[in-house]
This record gives sequence, C-alpha cells and structure tokens, in this order.
Amino acid sequence: MLPITASIVQGWAVGPASVVNAADLTTVSSTNHLVKYAVDTYLIITARNIGTPADELDHIEQWSAVNNLTLNRRKSTEIVFVDSRRRRSVVLPSPLSGVSRVSSMKMLSITVSETLSMAEHVKAIIHVILVRATCSPKSRIK
Repeated sequence: MLPITASIVQGWAVGPASVVNAADLTTVSSTNHLVKYAVDTYLIITARNIGTPADELDHIEQWSAVNNLTLNRRKSTEIVFVDSRRRRSVVLPSPLSGVSRVSSMKMLSITVSETLSMAEHVKAIIHVILVRATCSPKSRIK
C-alpha cells in the first residue's frame, strides 16, 4: 500500500486525514477565532478586525502548505453578518480574492442568513416535514 502524502482542504472544512494536524492551526489576530467541529472549521472575524480576512486566509493557506494540504478558495465561502436595521448604512468590506460571498450558508447543518435569521432554515424543515407527511403510507387515500 502506498503512503498518503497529501490531502486537500475543501473550503473551510478540513478533511478527515488532517483533523489531528489541525490542532496547531491558529489565527493571526488573537481577537479573531477559529471554531473547529469534527471536519468543519469556521473563521470568525469581528467588526473591529474588518481588515484582517485576507491576512487570516493567507495564514491558513501557509499553514496548509506546511502541512502538505491545499486550501481550495473556490470551495470556500464568506458571509458578512449585518444588522438588518442598519443594513443601508453599513459599508461592506471588499470580497476576498477567489472566495465567493454568500447571503446565507449552512453551518453545522443549520442555515443562517447574513442578518442571523433562521427563516430559511425553518422553511426548509417545514418543507421536509410536509413532503414526508404526504409520502407517509398512513396519509395515502385508500
């Protein structure tokens, strides 16, 4: 059997082969946070550190290279959370190079919008319940 000499980090999620190695992955700024859960990794940057995303992403890419991994920016996503009441007065930071900016994303199986609304997630759950209820053998007309 051949030895595994490389893995690929897909988006922010660190692949299973590198979970053990990810313990030494840290942020550049001590006020930014990395949240690691199983094979998912989320970089949390507060508003006061609005200028640090590019540095943080470069740091993750450097860490990946040292650990014989590759960060795939095309599979990475960025979401900027904003207060829906102040949305018009907020100036959003420039998008990260090679990373798509989204208005909602699934984090740990929960869909969250840029305004921290769970409405999209609740609608999806209700849809699944309705589909399952109509497909249930008990609901069929005899």
